[in-house]
Amino acid sequence: FFSTMLSCCTMESVVVATAGLLGWYMFVGLVYALVPGREVAGYVCDDKTGKARQYKLVGFKVLVILTTLWYCFDPINILPYGTSLAVASLIIGLAASLSLYIYHVTVAKAAQDRRRRAHTRDQTREQYMQESYSVNPPSKESNFFLDFWFGLTFNPQLLGVDAKMYLYTVGAVTGEVVLLNFVLHTEAGQTVAMRLFAGMLTFFFTEYCFFEEPHLYTYDFLTERLGCKLVFGCLSFYPLFYTANGWLFASTAVPAQNDLTHMQAAAIAILYLCGWILTRGANMQKFMFKTQPNRKQFLFGLIPQTALEGNSRVLCSGFWGLARHTNYFGEIVQGLAIAMPVYLATGRLEAFAYPLYYVLLLVPRAIDDDALCEARYGQKAWDAYKTRVPARIIPFVL
Repeated sequence: FFSTMLSCCTMESVVVATAGLLGWYMFVGLVYALVPGREVAGYVCDDKTGKARQYKLVGFKVLVILTTLWYCFDPINILPYGTSLAVASLIIGLAASLSLYIYHVTVAKAAQDRRRRAHTRDQTREQYMQESYSVNPPSKESNFFLDFWFGLTFNPQLLGVDAKMYLYTVGAVTGEVVLLNFVLHTEAGQTVAMRLFAGMLTFFFTEYCFFEEPHLYTYDFLTERLGCKLVFGCLSFYPLFYTANGWLFASTAVPAQNDLTHMQAAAIAILYLCGWILTRGANMQKFMFKTQPNRKQFLFGLIPQTALEGNSRVLCSGFWGLARHTNYFGEIVQGLAIAMPVYLATGRLEAFAYPLYYVLLLVPRAIDDDALCEARYGQKAWDAYKTRVPARIIPFVL
């Protein structure tokens, strides 16, 4: 299988793949722009007006429309051209990132603002400008490599379309198309293991697009700038690495006796569901806490919405009483569950690169987020929260 992929990777195939991918990204963008959707006010504010940014929520519709069309018409088996497409996505991602950087420096003059966090609607512009924690000391001086990788602006928009929202959507849709090709065009696609793997990842992409509004209140929009990390990540890394275990399936002969039993599949699905409950539950609870501060209960009254005594902005009950970043632990558990079918069916340890990626991504993010929260809410309040909730990621443990 891999030899077939490599034999198809020529200069000509890369050129064709680059043109095809550009056309695909533009087509997704066209559908994204044309599909009607509910407009909501986000949590971050426009840097110039100080008003909350407006977002059109269409990611779920775009995902359903495009993946349904692909499933019904199945226009091409992209798997033999995987290497060419990977190289093409790398070229496009780097070119788009460099173009974005040049625009920000020469036109938007974004390099003048070196803040660690975006302006949010729970504070006035004056309060935001005065807060010392916003300034990022290591980034006061211009550094091309850091600015290129991390970006210079938090949430840029083009023609009324938020760049981050579009990139997250195109990454999810492209990843789902790759999954469809694994199921439709490989022998492994008929195994329980592959179908479980594809099913869990499909659920991941789908619910991610469905819960777009709560996503506007997360770390990605508050502290992540738009640079190569996100542009390349969404155009190349997101759809290809997240589905990489499918390539392991496709390149490994899986004997029938190695396929998962239905009991094994059910156990893995339950593990995945537990991780999802922790992640989605925590994010939804925080979303409700920020958008409906007077609401005293969450999840049909099962979880009280309790703020830290002395600081009404710090949530310390429910999922946020288990650990300070319960949602991150849930994502790691989900990643582990997604890797399990691949490992059990093929015996390949490379499958665990996926959950390992989440550990490497989220542990440093949790540490950085703690530092930001301490500066934002005050050391006294944050120390009180850490005393009440000592676990950083793993509930009651670590």
